Amino acid sequence: MVRQAGVGTEIAATPRKILVNPKNALFLPGGKLIAGAHARDPGNPSNLDCLRAGMVLGKRTNDKRYAPSILGHLTVAGTAAGLTITVAAGVGTELDRRVGAGGIFKVVGPPTVGGTVAVLNTLSYSGQVAGVITLAANGAVSEVQTSTLDALMTAGTFTLTYDGETTASINFDATVAQIQAALLLLPSVNAGDITMEAAHEPDTTLTCTWTFASTLGNVPMLSMDISKATGPSSCSWVETTPGELIGAATLGADAAIGSLVMPADGSEDPITLITEETGIKVTDENALDIDVEMPRLLIAGTIHAINIVEYPIESSTRQWLKDRFNISIQGRFIFDDDF
Repeated sequence: MVRQAGVGTEIAATPRKILVNPKNALFLPGGKLIAGAHARDPGNPSNLDCLRAGMVLGKRTNDKRYAPSILGHLTVAGTAAGLTITVAAGVGTELDRRVGAGGIFKVVGPPTVGGTVAVLNTLSYSGQVAGVITLAANGAVSEVQTSTLDALMTAGTFTLTYDGETTASINFDATVAQIQAALLLLPSVNAGDITMEAAHEPDTTLTCTWTFASTLGNVPMLSMDISKATGPSSCSWVETTPGELIGAATLGADAAIGSLVMPADGSEDPITLITEETGIKVTDENALDIDVEMPRLLIAGTIHAINIVEYPIESSTRQWLKDRFNISIQGRFIFDDDF
């Protein structure tokens, strides 16, 4: 038996090494949390609540906590018009637990082995039995964008640009209603298309939330020109929630065996790996979910690729996963199976 540090519950574990040379790895100090309620390891059936070394983690959008990026992979090739997809039974159970029937998830992979990898669809489902997942029509999702100034506006004017069209100058102390009225004068904007969060003006708050009508789907990014405003020197924009129109109950494109089934909560973008050789347990002695602080956050190193949990079996999907790591972390990971 091995005791998981910081949790106080004994678990059965077989140590797994994920780093080829730990001395050359780079870590951030502890403090990053794993979201216990959204973290299980379906490939570890005797200890579902113990995340093994090599599990791929990303950061959830809403709470900035970490959770597994890969739920599993297709065990049967998916067809574009198919109403179901097939995964291992344990993966189907985890999808139910993680997303909930009717929830949203993603399938990532090529149409054929060695093809070009793409996000095939953002899907919802009505349920699953023994890993056979029945797809359901997707509900429309409203796009949400967030803008952040580095300082409050104290004078001057600014403009907003949307879909290639720019508003007239807006006073630095304009109200939400006045800002939305300026947007409504743009030819491509109709009433109700863009809603700015109430009581958020750029002279009183740094961060503003902009919600788009669900009928618009995925929309262009807004931008703000603050060159004639006093106070801030920069304004950054983030697509917090991508918009999506109502979709059909199909996969939308063929998907090869080994395509990845992933969440759609932000954690599907891989950032790091669990390196603790005995894993990290995410429940307490009463089997209640707990948010566990990672002892250290791996940001670079040489990886034993074979020990990555749910490592893709399809070659181009495997390369996609490696590329995503090095996009997120700026090229600091090396995988030993590349040599």
